[in-house]
Amino acid sequence: MAKHHGAGSSKTGPSLDSILADIEEARSRNDLRQASRLLAIAEKLFPSSAVIQVAIGNLLLSSNKPQEAEASFRHALRLDPHISEAAHGQVKVLMAMGNLPQAERVARDFLVQIPNDLTLGQLLSQTLIDQGRLREAIELLQTVVTAHPTSVAATNSLAKRLSEVGDFETSRKTFELAIQLDPKNAFAYYGWVQSKRVSEPDLGMVKAMEAIVSSQKLDEKDRLQILFALGKAFDDLGNYELAMSYYREANLLRDSVSTKQQPFKPEAYEQLFNLTCEIFGSETIKEVQTKALDGPTPMFIVGMFRSGTTLVEQILSSHSHVTAGGEIQYWLDTSAACFDQPKRAFDFARAIAMRRPYQARLQSLGTTEYVTDKMPGNYRVLGLLRILFPRAKFIHCVRHPVDTCLSIYMTAFNQPPNYASDPRKLVITYKLYQRFIEHWKSALGANNIHEVRYEDLVRQPEETTRALLEFCELNFETACLSPEKNIRSVSTASAWQARQPIYQSATEKWRRYEPWLGELSQMLEP
Repeated sequence: MAKHHGAGSSKTGPSLDSILADIEEARSRNDLRQASRLLAIAEKLFPSSAVIQVAIGNLLLSSNKPQEAEASFRHALRLDPHISEAAHGQVKVLMAMGNLPQAERVARDFLVQIPNDLTLGQLLSQTLIDQGRLREAIELLQTVVTAHPTSVAATNSLAKRLSEVGDFETSRKTFELAIQLDPKNAFAYYGWVQSKRVSEPDLGMVKAMEAIVSSQKLDEKDRLQILFALGKAFDDLGNYELAMSYYREANLLRDSVSTKQQPFKPEAYEQLFNLTCEIFGSETIKEVQTKALDGPTPMFIVGMFRSGTTLVEQILSSHSHVTAGGEIQYWLDTSAACFDQPKRAFDFARAIAMRRPYQARLQSLGTTEYVTDKMPGNYRVLGLLRILFPRAKFIHCVRHPVDTCLSIYMTAFNQPPNYASDPRKLVITYKLYQRFIEHWKSALGANNIHEVRYEDLVRQPEETTRALLEFCELNFETACLSPEKNIRSVSTASAWQARQPIYQSATEKWRRYEPWLGELSQMLEP
C-alpha cells in the first residue's frame, strides 16, 4: 500500500490536482461550506477517484461527522486498496469516536500491510498514549524514528511525546536533533523552549530563533511558533519588555488569522448566555430527571483556560480511584446542536441520547470510579451536565483574572480560542464567563460547585487538596500532594509546568508586565 494521487483530468472540467488545490485552499480559510461544494462537484467529475473520497472523509471528520467519514474512507479503499491516506482516516475516525482499542487494532492491521508507515506509526502511538500505555508509545516512536532517521516529522513527534510523559532531558535532545535536521524547524524550537527554563547558556539558540523570525519566508504557523518561543525565552531571561514585544507581534498575527477563520462575535456569546439562563434555571434542572449510567462518574473541571485546570486534574488523577480524561471536546458541540434559538428551546431528548457515546469514551479511558473531563469551556453547560449526570462532580478553577488572561495571551494553543489574542476580547470573554459561573451557583447551588483558587492551591497545597478530595467524596491519599510524579501523559500547553512540584512563581505574574497590560488593567481591583 502506498500513497497515491491521481492526476487525471476531465475533458469538460478542471484537473483533479487543480480542484484538490482549490479544496485545500478553502479548508485553509476554514470555509467548510465552499470546500464541501467543491467536493460535491469533484465527486461528480471523478466518481472513481479514491483521492476525492479521502478528501470527503477528511472534511466530514473535521466537521465532527466520524461515522459518515468512515464510510468515505471505506469507499476510497474499495476504489484503490493502495491509498494509505484512507487507512489513516479510518484510524482517526475510531479515535474521534473514542474507540481506542479498536483504533489500535486497525492501525496494527494496516501496519502489517504497510510496514514503517510514518503516519500510522504516529497514530498508533497516540492510541497507546490515550490508553495510558505511555512507555509502549515512546518505544514505538523510537522504532519509527529509527526507520525514518531523516524524517523531521517523526523526530518532532518523538520529542513532543517525550515531553508529554515528562522526560524533558531526552525531549530537549530530540528537539535539538530535529533542529539539526531542519535548522528552521519552528515546531522544534517552540517545543525546546517549552521543555525547559531558558538561561544565559541558551542565548545561542535564542539568537538563532531571532535570525529565523527576521526572515520573511516563514509561513504564518511557523512564524507564530517562533514568536511565541521568543516571548517565552525572554520571559525566562527576565527581559519582560522584549518578551512582551514578541508576544504582541505573535498575537497581532494570530488575531488576524483568527478573525478570518472564526470571527469574534460577543453579541452571539451574549445571546447564548441569555438563552442558557432562560432555559436552564433551577426549576428546569430539578424537573428534567435522568438516571445515572453504569460506569465511571465524570468529574468536570471547568474555568477559563490557564486557570489551573491541568494542575487540578494532575492532583485528582494521582488518586487511585480517578483516571485522567484530559480535555474531551464533546458537550460544547453537542449542546450547541440541541439549542433552537428562534424557538427559545432546547432538545433534551437529543442531548440525553448523546450520553451513551460519551460514557463509552469514559469507559475506554479507565475502569476507576471517576474519570476527569477538564474541558475548561464546559462552564457554559453545567446545567445540562447536572441533568445528564446526576452524580457528576463539578470543580471550578479560578485564578487572578489578569494572570489568567495574560497567560492565555502568552500561550500558543494548538487551537486557540478566538478571543486569545486581543486584550479587549479577553476582557469581554472573562466577564461573561464570570456571569455564567454566578448563574450556575444560583441555579445549581453554590455547594454543588467546588471552587479551587489557584493561589490557594500553590500556597496551601495540602489544605486545598484535602478540601477538594472531601468534596469529591474521596479518601485522602498522599500521592495527591505530589502531582508532578503522576506518570500520565499531559498534552496541553501546561505539560512542563505539570511536571514541576507545586510552585508559587506563576502567581501575580501580571506585576512583571504591568506597564504593558493595556485593557487588561481594568480587571485589577481598585
